[in-house]
Amino acid sequence: MRILKTYARVFVTDLDTALPTYERLAGAKADLRFGFERAELAAVGDFLLIAGHPDDVERYRTTVGPVIVDDLDALLRTVTDYGAELIAGPLTSATGTFVYVRHADGAELEYVQWSPETRARVLGPNHSIGR
Repeated sequence: MRILKTYARVFVTDLDTALPTYERLAGAKADLRFGFERAELAAVGDFLLIAGHPDDVERYRTTVGPVIVDDLDALLRTVTDYGAELIAGPLTSATGTFVYVRHADGAELEYVQWSPETRARVLGPNHSIGR
């Protein structure tokens, strides 16, 4: 199991207003943009912008991540070996499969295994599973 990418969550009021600034900072256009529950998300560089009504996004503020992994099952085996508890998932989104885990130290993390299409789009077409 490998960690492929991590994102810093940034909560914004309006995605269309915020996105140009982060695209300029990252030096690239957003890799991903999609709706999730009652929020709208965009991934650009190492930022994950989350826009939505404060009541709709509040529950995501205490979770670290997302942490993108190449093998979600192996990840779960590893962290549960160290006392972590699965608190939600596996669930499916527009980008792949994800879980929420509470580590033994109390930290809550979101782990995602991207679909092959998302992985190729963000990491490039030559980024194969075995690398």
